[in-house]
Amino acid sequence: MENKNTDSRRWEPVNKLYKISSFVDIYKSLQYLRKVTEENVLGLLPAADLLQLQGVKDACCDFLQSQLCPTNCIGINTLADLHSCKKLITSSEIYIHQHFSEVFGGDEFLSLSSEQVIKLISNDRLPVSSDEKVFESVIGWVKYDLGSRQCILPQLMEHVRLPLTSKDYILKNIVVEPLILNCFKCYHYVFEALNTINSEDFIPQIVRNIPRHGDKVILAVGGNGFRKINCLEWFDPRTDQWHFGPELITDRCQNSLVVINDNFVFDVGGNVYDFEPHRSVYMLDLSSESPCWQPSVDMLVERKLSGVGVINDNIYAVGGFDDRFGNLQSAEVFDYNTQAWRMISSMTSIRSLFAVGVLNDILYVVGGQDQSQRPLDTVECYNPSMDMWRPVANMRVRRSCAGVGVLNGVLYAVGGVDGLDCLSSVEAYKPSTGVWTSMADMLLPRKYPEVVTLEGTQSILSHFEISSFSLEWTKWEF
Repeated sequence: MENKNTDSRRWEPVNKLYKISSFVDIYKSLQYLRKVTEENVLGLLPAADLLQLQGVKDACCDFLQSQLCPTNCIGINTLADLHSCKKLITSSEIYIHQHFSEVFGGDEFLSLSSEQVIKLISNDRLPVSSDEKVFESVIGWVKYDLGSRQCILPQLMEHVRLPLTSKDYILKNIVVEPLILNCFKCYHYVFEALNTINSEDFIPQIVRNIPRHGDKVILAVGGNGFRKINCLEWFDPRTDQWHFGPELITDRCQNSLVVINDNFVFDVGGNVYDFEPHRSVYMLDLSSESPCWQPSVDMLVERKLSGVGVINDNIYAVGGFDDRFGNLQSAEVFDYNTQAWRMISSMTSIRSLFAVGVLNDILYVVGGQDQSQRPLDTVECYNPSMDMWRPVANMRVRRSCAGVGVLNGVLYAVGGVDGLDCLSSVEAYKPSTGVWTSMADMLLPRKYPEVVTLEGTQSILSHFEISSFSLEWTKWEF
């Protein structure tokens, strides 16, 4: 293992650091020094483990955790596993996963066993921006000891999710790699990936086709307007490809979608069987081996075209429309931990066709239309800790059927209609200033746009097209 503060110095084996005859002497030295250091930690930890000195062991683990860096995290994880330091095992594994792109080129990674490499690269939560990095790590590991490792390459490639890399990368880098060219099984995985990328049919849900949970994708569920469908699709922005996912239990439209903890997808309300609003909620667990939709807890109020948002694992369902009572002013919250809905304070005004966004744990309701179907420029926000709604500054433009997104502490209102025209305009709200500011217009007017933030970019979905807005360039592009 390497010291966090230097790249040249290494922690040597215990017998090179200490001229001490027993673990008891090591413990006595700690009593004298009263401090865990780089020089004594590799002797103290096994001594504390053997003598069951939990306090000393905890102090060693805390010190090692503070020293975690890309060049020593694998060694620290191995040491933690050797001495059953559960907390340090978990924290070092998380660190390795979070910094995989930096870890895989280091000496510690290259010294791992094949079993350890497979365990690492098969992890669904490996937060790589692309499996291109995983492929490069596998090739680098094999080439480090080519004579003994080349035969293991097919086992490793089984866990590289090539269909989720780009076609251009496969053609320029993978098909020309000599190790791949000389391995029939590996080349089979390459053909499988190219066929998947080029296919317009349903893609089989094998592990190599499923995004890692560290990969951010866009989900689209249900129908639009009065067209009910039971389809789920997901869009991979890295490959610019749409894929089909598990079908909904029933056809739906005018429903709402939220995600908790990057794993649990909730489909809330909408029209189901008879174009009447429903209280039903369905949940999809993306972390399960075979994800499928399951009934969740029904809402307390029937809603379609409602606004939804998530704050601290709580789902807020706001307003919407009921065929019997018209526009709804009420709101309710679902506590994921207790699995129960409860009513909260109603909005200050009755509105429909509004947009919802969450910024700094505050729920914002933006625009919409009143009971006379007049577009609104008003905005109000809800503070969960106070169970209170209050108005904030009006937008510069009246908008119903707009979209809302949040990026870098700013709330964006996008498109919609002003009563006469479909809008391409965008405006931004900063809570610190309390005012709305005009931003660059979209390339096209959009009604009912859905706004998603991915890697510092706002992506807008509408009418089978996606466009994106980058703060860095302050412009829109397809």
